Amino acid sequence: MSVQQGMLSGAKWALVAKWYNRLIGICSTLILLRLLDVSDFGVVALATFFVSLFAALSQAGAVRYILVKDNLTPDQISSVWSLNIAIRALFTAILIVSAPLLAAYTNAPEMRMVLTVISFNLLISSFRNVGLDLQEKKFNFRQLTLTLIVSKTVSVIVSISLALAWQNYWALIVGTVVLQSVEVITGYWLCAYRPYWCSKHWKEQWSFSKWTVATSIFGYLRSRIDILLLGNLVSTKSVGLYSTAQEFSWLPMTEITFPLQRGLLAGYSSVKSSIAKMRDIACNQLALNFALLVPSAFGTFAVAELFVKVVLGPNWLEAIPVVKHVTWLMMSAMLYLPLMPSLIAREKFKLVLVLDSVIIALVCAGFYLFRDQGIEGLSYIRAIVALIFSVFLLFVYKYTLGVGLRFFSKLSFVVLTPTLLMYWVVSLCTQLPYSDGITLAICVGTGVSVYVPSLLLLSFLYRHQLPQVWKLCIGIVHVVNNQIAKLDWRPQ
Repeated sequence: MSVQQGMLSGAKWALVAKWYNRLIGICSTLILLRLLDVSDFGVVALATFFVSLFAALSQAGAVRYILVKDNLTPDQISSVWSLNIAIRALFTAILIVSAPLLAAYTNAPEMRMVLTVISFNLLISSFRNVGLDLQEKKFNFRQLTLTLIVSKTVSVIVSISLALAWQNYWALIVGTVVLQSVEVITGYWLCAYRPYWCSKHWKEQWSFSKWTVATSIFGYLRSRIDILLLGNLVSTKSVGLYSTAQEFSWLPMTEITFPLQRGLLAGYSSVKSSIAKMRDIACNQLALNFALLVPSAFGTFAVAELFVKVVLGPNWLEAIPVVKHVTWLMMSAMLYLPLMPSLIAREKFKLVLVLDSVIIALVCAGFYLFRDQGIEGLSYIRAIVALIFSVFLLFVYKYTLGVGLRFFSKLSFVVLTPTLLMYWVVSLCTQLPYSDGITLAICVGTGVSVYVPSLLLLSFLYRHQLPQVWKLCIGIVHVVNNQIAKLDWRPQ
């Protein structure tokens, strides 16, 4: 299987898992939004942040080690799995001890017990079957996909059942513990590989993992530093508004773009000796990200008010301006996502740390300078910081992969032109005299109907100057045609 075919296979299976999980995830969230209070989601967002931060601190880099290193022996594989367990057991204990201090930082006494319970996610997740990573290295994502589907299904059933009974944040907390537990169990059920305890290669693997730990910590802080700061600056209700608005406004990125990047690190690693081949992979991924996320950001901004009223419900109207602001964070993410795996594949960990440190410093400075602006003002500051960071990333692409501003200019023109046309039409549709639900459906349908043909036309006209977008469009058309051809149209 070629690198491109492997990445496509990975994207296919990742999309299956993501779309299934998101389908039942959205359904469960919509139910929970109406069963639980806004502040409950704030408590869960803060608890999840601290657990994930400690997970980054205790990251032994098992996945990256297996994907990047060649010709691994069974001892090396089991050793990195054992190292991960040992480190995470230690940090589980540290998180439990730190729970009172973290509860004081967030001005939420209930966080102490919540963190104590949810901290066991760290220890449980460390037992994940490393054989799934070996399958990913071979571009075989079927077992990993099924594992994610099974664990998500069980956790959703548990969360909704407990929410109906308890009607507080504990339903969500217990649901996350169940998710991790079922994922680990299912991984061993579906994958025949059995790691064993081994400490033979810990020294060698820690020399690799020390950079993985650093990049994991800074990477997580870069993506979620806003939640950490908001936990101290605003109420748990405001944190709930922000985190939920961010989750829904980022749906195009988390449910489509993220899965399509599954296998990107493995793809970069297989051609890391050739900058030209890495640049080709990056340009193709950038074309995909731009084509999906630029119209998504503009579209979300245009229908934010309708979306909140229809999807989130009347208790969440304060989230409307937050949705409008945080949707623009996808602009920096669409640049950042293809870049990081290329740097990791070439083991340029110091540059990764520099990039993460820049965005963390900018967010901290912005939030504390404007800390009295409330959640609406702080979300606006976060959007401004993201756009500034996007400009910085353009120069990093030139320095590391040789992707110049000329490429980005052409790509922006081809994608932004139909996007602006779509935005204008959708903005007019939001004024239609129908119910909010019908108007929202008309806006979405009209936006897609305007954007897709416009992009196809412009990408055709610029197919020689910017072949990546045209190839992307042709590839999508071929996939659709193939699926239609498989249907049996004969009368029964």
